[in-house]
Amino acid sequence: MPGIRPERLSDNLFQVNLLLWMLQPPNLTNVRPLLREAGYRLYAVERELPIPVSLREKMKKAGIAIRQNPQPDVVLVAEGSEFLLVECKSKMFGVKTDGDDGHIKQARSYMLQVPKVLKESLGGVLVSGSHLAYMCCHDSSQKQSLGLNALAAEMKKAGVEVVSKCVIRLSSSVKGVSIEPVCAGDALPRPLARLVGKRRRRLLVLPTDRSGNDPRPLYLIPWMPNTEPDKQDDYNIRVFKNRILAATVTKFGRSKVGDPVLVDVEETLRDITRGVYDLWRNKAARADMRGKVRELIITHLRKVSGIMFDDPTKSGAQIRVLVPDEKTQNAIIRELRQTVDDNWQPNERTLFDKPDDYWDSDEVTKDEWKQ
Repeated sequence: MPGIRPERLSDNLFQVNLLLWMLQPPNLTNVRPLLREAGYRLYAVERELPIPVSLREKMKKAGIAIRQNPQPDVVLVAEGSEFLLVECKSKMFGVKTDGDDGHIKQARSYMLQVPKVLKESLGGVLVSGSHLAYMCCHDSSQKQSLGLNALAAEMKKAGVEVVSKCVIRLSSSVKGVSIEPVCAGDALPRPLARLVGKRRRRLLVLPTDRSGNDPRPLYLIPWMPNTEPDKQDDYNIRVFKNRILAATVTKFGRSKVGDPVLVDVEETLRDITRGVYDLWRNKAARADMRGKVRELIITHLRKVSGIMFDDPTKSGAQIRVLVPDEKTQNAIIRELRQTVDDNWQPNERTLFDKPDDYWDSDEVTKDEWKQ
């Protein structure tokens, strides 16, 4: 039975969307809403966390290079203002901590985000606890926490307080995508630890589709320039465009002939991403997505004769269209609909009937756990 290819687990965009799926309400996708069950909600995507000047100076004097404005892929918050920073990586780095490697400097800056630092980085919001997690593809040939452990030791030696951390390792089997138990010496954030308990089994989060289809739900974010600037998932971008056009069809279908139709690009993005768009703090990426969506809609509207709309070269978030008659209205709907891929169907949902269904049946051996 086909499932997720192992190389997909190293795809940063897949990892980010998996995190977002795990925050969604139950039964909306075939992904277990693990993070939602633990009490987490999305706080921000690609939010900058400026390091306070005094701490930057301290690190400089210690000869430890950092990034001044680290930008984790996802920031989550649970009840009680417990924050979780998540960075997605195709693979983990090694134990070498010298030099100016970008991944190393980035990791050090994340590890500095203890509650009092994170509070300042977020502009004074209440932070009762903070935790750092890296998400990557499981590699049984490597001890994937060694790099983070080495950095923590280096910074503690310099008298710097660091956050608790863990590596979330994704593995694939015929059953689907699972999360491996944390590496020896790592600690899950408290909200997740309370949920998962002490069971040392792989935790199934995305089951293989029983009909053999790609089990991935639609990406809530179809591309992230800072995460994968040279790679795009053509399938998810195509389906994302289809959702944009389908939402636009609804606008015109409900409109009254002769009245202006206002297509709000940001409202459309907000709806189809289930609110994630509003929490995407990377302004350049948001503007890029907004511009692409506006261009997509206008490109198709231009194919219909008889409509009038504001200057399509404008860069605003709204497109104002005047539909003069029912014939033109039907032509617009027909043009938008025929572009949508009618062959695409949502994947069959695979629901879990009882708590034990969340656990892979194979116990993790002591040796595997130590990796």
